[in-house]
Amino acid sequence: MKDFSAPIRQRLGQRVPAHGGPDEPTARDDWRVILVMLAFLLFYTALAGRMGLMALSMPEEPRIGAGLAADPVRGAITDRRGRLMAANLPAWSLYAHPRDVIDPERAARQLADIFDGLPAERALDLLTDKRRFVWIRRPVTPAEKSAVMDIGEPGLQFGARAMRVYPAGRAGAHIVGSVSAVREGVNFAEMQGAGGVERFFDDHLSDPGHLGEPLALSIDLTVQRALAEVLDSERRRLDAIGAAGILMRVDTGEIVAMVSLPDFDPNAAGKAARGSAGPAKAGRSPHFNRAVQGRYELGSVFKPLTAAMALDRGKVTPDSMLETGEPIYFGRQRVRDWHRMPD
Repeated sequence: MKDFSAPIRQRLGQRVPAHGGPDEPTARDDWRVILVMLAFLLFYTALAGRMGLMALSMPEEPRIGAGLAADPVRGAITDRRGRLMAANLPAWSLYAHPRDVIDPERAARQLADIFDGLPAERALDLLTDKRRFVWIRRPVTPAEKSAVMDIGEPGLQFGARAMRVYPAGRAGAHIVGSVSAVREGVNFAEMQGAGGVERFFDDHLSDPGHLGEPLALSIDLTVQRALAEVLDSERRRLDAIGAAGILMRVDTGEIVAMVSLPDFDPNAAGKAARGSAGPAKAGRSPHFNRAVQGRYELGSVFKPLTAAMALDRGKVTPDSMLETGEPIYFGRQRVRDWHRMPD
């Protein structure tokens, strides 16, 4: 009998057997099955890898941290002997999802106990905020992170970042200066120099190409601390508002030590912005650098420099005699001897 189904099966894409028997698999059919299996295998392998990466990664707030995926670098600062004066340490930023906070009043009280300068009322306002995301404290030290984790509040979260520390403490406060964060995300903090060497050499310190090359200063921390002790002793003895001293190498002009008192601890929490105090606010401000910002009458200490410049320019010789009995006029100003020396 004639098989009238062959044209129909050909139109439907089925193979028509040559002798009317059952279909037999071909090599092409085997490769099709293998390719499909490989495609499924690659898909599930990529999916499993992605899930693994998500499980290992730190949770991040997408609105704040978008586009800020890596911590910036900032070079270290050392004295002339390689001792650290400024460096980076790993730290964290603490933020909250108020909607996920279970007991905001209890958490606020405990946060106030952990962080200086964070009243319980302020912490409660943050934890009951209507927003989905609020900052609590930046940066957070390892000890503070451990204390916050002991609270056991799921609405409190951490993001990894870096913090700037000053191992020399008060000894290098006025010289090194400070940094401030100009852009911040959950896992990101872009630091910018806000005073002292940090500000003057900001481009160098923030250049990734100089990360492995600490910025070495001419300061010697041993001499710096010794000068500070001597000045502080004399300041207390004279009950003076402040004191300043500079030690310089006469052969090179390098500044080996520069101290201004009173000083401050650049690592202290809640510190004021440094390098911003002007001469009008000097007074007893510890952030005012008397060695470079103060203006003083030169007095007799400047007389050797005046004589040295006159000798250098050939205006006088060691045998020159100057008559100071009569006053000297500079415009409307009259300069005279405070007291006559014996002839």
